[in-house]
Amino acid sequence: MLEFMNNGNEKCVGIFSNTFWSIYNFRRSLIRRLLHDGFRVIAISADDKYRSFLEELGCDTVVIKNFDAQSTAVFKEASLIREIIRTIKALPCEYVYTFTIKPNLYTALTTALTGKKVIVTVNGLGNVFSEGGFISKISLQLFRNAFKRAYQVVFQNRDDYGFFKERIALDSDKVRFVRGSGVDTNEFSFSKKLSPPGDKLVFLLACRLLKEKGVYEFIQAARKIKVEYKNVQFWLLGMEAKNPSAISTDELRKYSEEGTIELLPQTDDVNGLLEKADVVVLPSFYNEGIPRILLEGLSKGMPIITTNSVGCKETVVDKQNGYLIEPRNSGALETAIREMIALSEEKRDKMRMESRCLAETQFDEDKVIENYINIIETPSPIEDNFAIKPLGAQ
Repeated sequence: MLEFMNNGNEKCVGIFSNTFWSIYNFRRSLIRRLLHDGFRVIAISADDKYRSFLEELGCDTVVIKNFDAQSTAVFKEASLIREIIRTIKALPCEYVYTFTIKPNLYTALTTALTGKKVIVTVNGLGNVFSEGGFISKISLQLFRNAFKRAYQVVFQNRDDYGFFKERIALDSDKVRFVRGSGVDTNEFSFSKKLSPPGDKLVFLLACRLLKEKGVYEFIQAARKIKVEYKNVQFWLLGMEAKNPSAISTDELRKYSEEGTIELLPQTDDVNGLLEKADVVVLPSFYNEGIPRILLEGLSKGMPIITTNSVGCKETVVDKQNGYLIEPRNSGALETAIREMIALSEEKRDKMRMESRCLAETQFDEDKVIENYINIIETPSPIEDNFAIKPLGAQ
């Protein structure tokens, strides 16, 4: 039985996601702000090495032992739900922020049993609804019930909001909008690296190793480009994933050995890596929230090549700060890369400035954090700064 000390006057917030890694990497600044404002913060997740990093920040942590993001086994999920109920109920917190699908669903669905105010963030839908069928129907019903019971529902992009609005009667008083997880524009400062000639550019793909992230499209395009431009480099920083569509690093090693890509070792210093690259590429057809690597690339002042798909398209005004391409199309990616190579250094520098401007005006994490803080400090919905209009519109 979990027990927490509470002096009765303590302000406390829970943050629940599927990994401590994601809490540390995507919610670290929110946690710092909450701690600065006098809140006790309790991070809840499956165990990993980032638990200790959160504790060093000043968080309490609680491990959910039965958590398996990929499981659909009924008895296993029932055991997980019971553990979540016990854990959340024992928290000395009035509010719990949840991120990722299972924490969102199971925490919101059980509010009557835990007595907490649950703030659900829809930060991408992955492949839950991409193939239809029984799982999609059940998932939609779960979301419908979860949204009814949630204290607030936060959307990161217009497509996810539109998807649910068409299928679920959303309570407008509960809906909030944020621009992804935001980016620390001071930490990810404008890169001072000089733009090299086009035939010496470094293109970086950094993502979880899933087929839907466009990894193979990146490799196919790189192989064709390298025939003509020997000095153009294609870097791949991949985080292994537990997923039916996961790609192993062993499988990718052959492409590195043949010289098509450079397979980079794991690093937490993404900032330093972006400082060495020139263009961020993400040919994803995964249902993203707003990918963090694209926000970090914007903040560094890097041109972006990504797909005209959910979440990704929020970060690019086509041909102004990069290129939007058709998903699942290695030929379109190859064309965009060739166009980037052919640009003058002056035009690429202009793209860099446009990316930085987007980061500062639309994705600065201070605005995102303020929205999350306002949810628990402002009793009624506030006017949210969410751009339903295209980013290029005035």
